[in-house]
Amino acid sequence: MEQPWSVVTGSAQARLGSNLLGMGRAQKAALLLPLLAALPALQREAAQAWDDLGKEMLTYPNTMAGTLDNVNWTSPAAALFEKNATSHADGLADKAVSPQAMADTLRATATVFEALGYTVLVFGSTVLSFAILNKVPQINPFTRGIAEVAATNFGIQADRQAGMTAARTRAFLTTTNALLTKILNRLGPKKLILIGGAAGVMGGLTATSAMADDLRAHQIQDDDAAALPSQEP
Repeated sequence: MEQPWSVVTGSAQARLGSNLLGMGRAQKAALLLPLLAALPALQREAAQAWDDLGKEMLTYPNTMAGTLDNVNWTSPAAALFEKNATSHADGLADKAVSPQAMADTLRATATVFEALGYTVLVFGSTVLSFAILNKVPQINPFTRGIAEVAATNFGIQADRQAGMTAARTRAFLTTTNALLTKILNRLGPKKLILIGGAAGVMGGLTATSAMADDLRAHQIQDDDAAALPSQEP
């Protein structure tokens, strides 16, 4: 089962198990698990968009060189145009490593969230299974006390484990978001990217993919205009 349905299913099982355990046991876990939902497919789609941008930036110097071959006039303006255009093309090629790093980071993040989805699914199933099995000794008055203690201890451990997983995921996302923002700053736009965590992953990754597409579609053309010599006297 893939994300986000693995998290949805695991969270639902944990919620049901928490209700069966009663007295708020494993309630924290049931509340935290849905926050680990993500869309790895969108993460990989965004990574592909950045890959495409990086490839175009690498091949752009050759495109510019072909354009310069068709420049037939000789004048100071022509020399200035050739110098600026070549410098511009080489600069784009040098920055190609940034989109590639962005793509690699997004793919690694997708892999992490896929693993988290499996973890949540197993975790929720474990909570529900324990809750169901714990109902049997609770029926017997001689074992009810032991069952209650076991349920309390299990709930504490479940909450603790879910809290640790959520904290580690948050730390991972904080580090990764900082890395992606640093990569973007090398390209020029000063924009913050969100890559995971409940609703943030959906809007954030869609924006990330759109940003790569926008750069690929417009930035090179805009920079071309900047590379041209001024027409002012």
